Amino acid sequence: MLGGLGEIFAVGNLRIRIGFDNVTGYALADSLNQLQQLSQFSVCDLRTTLQDGDAPKILDVRTLAEWDAEHLEGAMHVPLPAVPGKIQELPKDEPLAVICGSGYRSSIAASFLQSRGFRRVQNVMGGMGAYGETRCADWQPADLVFIGENI
Repeated sequence: MLGGLGEIFAVGNLRIRIGFDNVTGYALADSLNQLQQLSQFSVCDLRTTLQDGDAPKILDVRTLAEWDAEHLEGAMHVPLPAVPGKIQELPKDEPLAVICGSGYRSSIAASFLQSRGFRRVQNVMGGMGAYGETRCADWQPADLVFIGENI
């Protein structure tokens, strides 16, 4: 039984925002007694690792239409609702960066994978939207060298 408008909104949000049509249960954040932190991966770090050839495996959880419009070369495509059924096909012991359009669906997928024993999973912050729009510096902070007096 739903206890208030906030809960109704939360369940409705599952249907509309991330594409789940058959919601059979849910838990409110206040009812959880164990918390884990999900590692976040910036789009600039992702871009750098892709350029350097040492990027993690990339799991794209967007819809097929979003994937067809654009995707990162070499990424695996598993839409968010299909992730639980494809979990055996995903690399559990390798670094895995999960991406979507904005970071919302990927955080759900990455959290789910983490709860199933994927210890090297990261959420790509801002998703493909940020990947396409963010201008990343061509230097790293360690590249800065200060020479002179009074520094």
